Amino acid sequence: MSITPVLRLLAALIFCVMSFATAEGMGVRKRVLYISSYHPSFPSVFPQIAGVKRGLAEMGFKAKDISLDLEFMDTKRFAPESQLTNLTRRLALIEPYDVIIAADDAAFELAIREQAGLFQNAPVVFLGVNNRAAALAQNTNPRITGVIEARSVEANLKLITKLYPESRRIFVITDGTGPGKSARKETIRQSVALPRHQLELFSLAERSYEELYAHLAALPADIPLFLLSAYRDKNNVANEFGDVLARIKLAYNGPIFVTQSHGIGHGVLGGEVIDHNYQGQAAGVFAGQVLSGIQPSTLPVIDKSPNPLTIDYNEAKRLKLNINAFPKDATFVNRPLSVLEEHRNIFLILLGVGAAQTGIIILLILNTRRRRAAEQAAIDAQIDSEVANKTKTEFLANMSHELRTPLNSVIGFSDVMLADRVGAISREKRDEYLSDIRESGLHLLDLLNNILDVAKIEMGKLAITDEEINLKYTLKLCHRMVAERAATNNTRLELALPEDCPNLRADPTRLKQSVLNLLSNAIKFSDGGGTVTTTAIMDDNGDLNISVNDQGPGIPISEMEWVMEPFNRGRSSHVNSKEGSGIGLPLTASLMQNHGGSLDLESEVGVGTTATLHFPAARVLPPRSLKRLTA
Repeated sequence: MSITPVLRLLAALIFCVMSFATAEGMGVRKRVLYISSYHPSFPSVFPQIAGVKRGLAEMGFKAKDISLDLEFMDTKRFAPESQLTNLTRRLALIEPYDVIIAADDAAFELAIREQAGLFQNAPVVFLGVNNRAAALAQNTNPRITGVIEARSVEANLKLITKLYPESRRIFVITDGTGPGKSARKETIRQSVALPRHQLELFSLAERSYEELYAHLAALPADIPLFLLSAYRDKNNVANEFGDVLARIKLAYNGPIFVTQSHGIGHGVLGGEVIDHNYQGQAAGVFAGQVLSGIQPSTLPVIDKSPNPLTIDYNEAKRLKLNINAFPKDATFVNRPLSVLEEHRNIFLILLGVGAAQTGIIILLILNTRRRRAAEQAAIDAQIDSEVANKTKTEFLANMSHELRTPLNSVIGFSDVMLADRVGAISREKRDEYLSDIRESGLHLLDLLNNILDVAKIEMGKLAITDEEINLKYTLKLCHRMVAERAATNNTRLELALPEDCPNLRADPTRLKQSVLNLLSNAIKFSDGGGTVTTTAIMDDNGDLNISVNDQGPGIPISEMEWVMEPFNRGRSSHVNSKEGSGIGLPLTASLMQNHGGSLDLESEVGVGTTATLHFPAARVLPPRSLKRLTA
């Protein structure tokens, strides 16, 4: 065994021990057993485990809620029968589990055979299973469900024939393991659809590793190699995938196609590959549902796995393949960015800055006209003019800060990148700079859009497009859009909707804009640790009220009218300490007026604020299943 697999094995064992110790120390409630058919250093194992944990967390089971035990059957190196005795002996001494997660075929077969015995009828969730017929048969088993691992044999054969149409041979490597036999059978079945190519099957179940390497040394480099499985040879010698791939590359210099992602980036060209992380997540979601009380019999087996087409750009260039010959949905690893791609965000930011400056000029012109008109009035008008002038000053101060912060980021990071003449900045750092520039540009764009919306409303040119909207779906979507911002502010989001939540006839874009404005304000002023709650309630008149409540500092009664004026943000020090242009609430109020409704504010200093979107009964529709969810 090479040094790298040994290090991986050591890291895996440490990880297992730490995971078990952490779970035991936190007073867990649910016991989960993960049985892998392979050993810890096998490439697919920890992506699967990471996916399982993410799926459990998605269903509400965090690390502190789960005691996750790991067992490894190591069937790539040893025959399954030789491993079962020790495994069953260990498991027999452990108290029953709440759910069993079986990864790949050997563990799946063990779970089926021992479900009523060793596992004491615990529910089973499987993943990574290649035996499609056996996996689908579990739809009749009320205590088992899971995810099938479907190799993209047909799609990869089509890719090979497309990239190498002049080759008359495809060299295919399999072995005697369960997945190897299954892949070989599927490859033979699909070969009938290859009128111009002949498959040359090489099975390690009948030949040795040395025979394979000798054969590959004589194989021309223009004959594509389809590597399906090569973990054990006829002499029952087992090798790590990385070791086998390294020996193959020494003997053979042509293209290597795979159905697993293991070797991509290490000498494999690629193919449609299995996403082990996704499979783990899907199985984790199933396990979380079972732990929540859902019966496995109500969770049909997932029989399709979305296998992304993944290509190593460096290998494609080495083999002199035309990058444009690959399907448009292909994902390239190690692909360098072009100059245009590398600086595209900078160009977009510069255009956005120009548009923002134009919008500001238009807004200043409109504001100046208001001030001049006020100066022509009598004493009361002069007072109004002074208020407008003060508003302008505060607006310019606020907008100056709002614009200067992202502009400084754009200019600063652009200067750093342009000054890098010798390539001292790493790719990771360059990507980080470009990401910061893009986020700053998007912030400027959002600010500009709000300013233009205010201008359109004042000129009476804002059009409303009515559609039937699934209100429950839209409010959930808005919560997901601000979830990261709320988490950063340590604010908890709650959505309290009735089961018979009605639909709405409204402009979907403006409804989302209004709800997001209220949610953003509520999160901003919650000061972390508070809760922002969204409700939708019909009153006795049939009107609908969508309310967003926060536990912030509240708005004094003397400032209620003030905060509804464009570009005013309130006078208290707490409010002025928060970033913002003061456009959100006035813009939302105007959008509601265009819908025949209103924006109502209720606030108590030190308690919090409730902002309510009031829609008249004429816009409220009975709940029903929409063919198209408008959001």
